[in-house]
Amino acid sequence: NGSLMPNQEAPNVPLRKRVQRFCFTNTFTALSLFVFSYLLIIFALLVTTENIPKFQSSLNETTGLIKIFLPGSSGGGEDLLVCQELWDMAAANVVCKKHGSPLGAGSAYALSHKSLMANSDNKDLPRSCVSIRCQGFETSLAECEIYNKVKADDRMVAAATCYRIGPEGQCEQILKS
Repeated sequence: NGSLMPNQEAPNVPLRKRVQRFCFTNTFTALSLFVFSYLLIIFALLVTTENIPKFQSSLNETTGLIKIFLPGSSGGGEDLLVCQELWDMAAANVVCKKHGSPLGAGSAYALSHKSLMANSDNKDLPRSCVSIRCQGFETSLAECEIYNKVKADDRMVAAATCYRIGPEGQCEQILKS
């Protein structure tokens, strides 16, 4: 019937053109496989990182207490408090700005872990704390140095009072109750 199979060339096509078509077809196939492999790897990374715990911090507006979740290397992690030893205004500013106070911290102070545990509402508080040192330019405590996990039982733990913008646009401190 005169039709050619897909891998057949017309007899009058010069060899140079056949080689060019062969190279183009193989290059296109290799490129397609590369792009497919790349997309598959990206998808796999997105799926696997979805379930990996991330660093988190929290600021209790009532007590000013700072709590962090520090992810572990094997997928888990633990809730910790921040020890008072290195706690300062630079670190308090980082926490306050991260938690919605663009003006930063009004004060950095410490609370007794023992007195916090005496309150029945705080029975689920972490029993360990870590030291955190910030420069003040960080956007999260995760960017600060975090080290020296210790038992918090007889220690003072970090707290902060943050500024907020009042209803008439004036600056107010979030007060502890």
